[in-house]
Amino acid sequence: MISKDRDVAFHRKGWGYEKLMANSELYCGKLLVVETGLRCSIHFHKLKDETFYIQDGCIIMRVWEDDSHGWPTGPMVFLEEFPNIEHGSEFLMEKGDRLVIPPNTPHQFIGVDAQSTIIEISTQHFEDDSYRIQKGD
Repeated sequence: MISKDRDVAFHRKGWGYEKLMANSELYCGKLLVVETGLRCSIHFHKLKDETFYIQDGCIIMRVWEDDSHGWPTGPMVFLEEFPNIEHGSEFLMEKGDRLVIPPNTPHQFIGVDAQSTIIEISTQHFEDDSYRIQKGD
């Protein structure tokens, strides 16, 4: 069955917006549009396995590959200041680049070009599976 764009769930974010194209027990697909210089929160998912594909523009992706920081584990936890936070690994991702983010991997993206577009393909999305460590824009 063909769906129209107007039927897609649209979510305005501080860093741009996301369109939830599909979300089922088998998979999730999102279109993320990130504005220049804006960033999402530093967050991770206990269940979600994500792949980010840069469709247009470029972003900086920050990834923390271990969980030894002692970050809180409750959903939607925001910390204004976290003394042990460091930048983790930074990757400049350009059009055509792809990165897999396994579960329990804190990550953050930052827009570099005007309206960078990311295709996110993942396992099923659950609102209560987002564990935010530090606020984004």
